[in-house]
Amino acid sequence: MPQQGKSLEIFSTMTMHNIQFFCFLWLLQLLLLCDQGKHPVSQYICCYLNCFQHRVNCILFIGHITKLYTLSMFPLVLMILLKFQNKIKLLDVILLTIASSLLLSGWHVQVIFYTYFAIGIYFLYFFIRFLIKKETGHIYQLLKSLGVLIAATIIGFQLLVICIPRYMNILLIQHAAKKVLERKKRERQQTNESALLRLCNRVVIFTG
Repeated sequence: MPQQGKSLEIFSTMTMHNIQFFCFLWLLQLLLLCDQGKHPVSQYICCYLNCFQHRVNCILFIGHITKLYTLSMFPLVLMILLKFQNKIKLLDVILLTIASSLLLSGWHVQVIFYTYFAIGIYFLYFFIRFLIKKETGHIYQLLKSLGVLIAATIIGFQLLVICIPRYMNILLIQHAAKKVLERKKRERQQTNESALLRLCNRVVIFTG
């Protein structure tokens, strides 16, 4: 029974607001693979295994929700960058701006750094590849996509700055809730220590 109660407590943290990012992560990975023309069966299997792997579930259960926010946007950004190799469309630029804003909205510096580091490897790989093959047209298109990505990231961040007061309120509420939980924990510990001290006194009196 205690183990069952603990499991229910863990799964109770999976609110609908957080589960939707599981769906985003799965759907955007599927769109990325479909855009690349992979085998349909392997698409579903890869998306399912990657989305519901142990690491991703642990990220959610232990409370690192902002990691999941950032990770869920990465497949969409990568898919748009791959589309930019052929043609840069206005709709894709708008989607990239929105995706960049959502990617930064988690404010998880570590995962944001890893995401843009992976994007940097993407540009470096294709730049070297096109340079070796002497495909100057593709190099020019790649540099244009890099400029669009930088602009979309700046605009996305500016859009996010407008929402900073709302996020600051959320942070203040979380900080206040944390303080309340810590105070209750200290009170519980003090209650347990007092009960243990009374028990020890009774034992001493009984043995004396």
